[in-house]
Amino acid sequence: MIIFSPGNTLYNRITLNNYMRQGILLALMLLLTASHIQAANKRIYLLEAVEKQMVHYSVTRTKASFNSKGLKISITNTGKEALVVKIDPAMIFAPEDTAYQDLMLPGEELLYVGPGHTNVIEVQTYCARSAALSPGSELAFRFKKQGDSSIIKTLDYMRRLAAGQDLAQKIVWFLTDDRKDLSSVYEDGQKEQSLKIIQFLSKLYAIEIPGYRTERGIDTTPGAVALSETVLKLHVRLEWDQPAPETLSLSIFNESNQKIASYFEDMAVRKGHAEITASFETISYPKGNYYVRVYNDIGNIVKEVKVPLQ
Repeated sequence: MIIFSPGNTLYNRITLNNYMRQGILLALMLLLTASHIQAANKRIYLLEAVEKQMVHYSVTRTKASFNSKGLKISITNTGKEALVVKIDPAMIFAPEDTAYQDLMLPGEELLYVGPGHTNVIEVQTYCARSAALSPGSELAFRFKKQGDSSIIKTLDYMRRLAAGQDLAQKIVWFLTDDRKDLSSVYEDGQKEQSLKIIQFLSKLYAIEIPGYRTERGIDTTPGAVALSETVLKLHVRLEWDQPAPETLSLSIFNESNQKIASYFEDMAVRKGHAEITASFETISYPKGNYYVRVYNDIGNIVKEVKVPLQ
């Protein structure tokens, strides 16, 4: 006969196993209960909830930069039903002082708001007027409009690409500026993502992909123009079929046919398909047309790409 007692090892093991089973069951019950509660909460986009008079909201500027969590949204649930409010994509907010930039929300953040309660969320924003001034924290904003379906599609693709802060800002400027410049949608630290979004935008807007990329500075200092007028870097992709081995040079020339800089000189190039991306520091270049050329030792041009730096 086996007698179980508190000091018995087998008794202790059985008791411990019972406690573990009870703990697991309790955890499962809590998880199912939480899931049920969450499922029971009505999910709704903010603009729809406002239209149906289920909530009202206000926005205030945060101390963050315009390409970070630049706005804080306070949402009040005016009904008797708990809500999970989803921030609409491509909401654009305008400042009272129109010298400053609009702010666009990529959206999709979620905020739980209980019945009769107010909750607050800080949301990601991007500048939506590149030539305007960067806003300080004291500036007041109001809802202006929601971007069109092409903008919403692009923001969704941008999110799935995991575009970094600077690349995302350049994408938003492409979407909101009147001049659709695909060469500006580029971040050297995210080359693969840049190429994918350029191809996406080319198809969406029926724009030809240029053979060059430009990089400009982004200034988040309050009161400064958001986008630098000066092109800081130029990246030019050149492809050609080389019929025979040859000594070639690659340089950039101005409109007066003066050589400004060389990427390489007198390099032996083998027969076959050739491709290269040449990069130039262009911060000191005046505005105008430039020509990136591959040429041989007697000056014959093998490949040339015209680049307008405006």
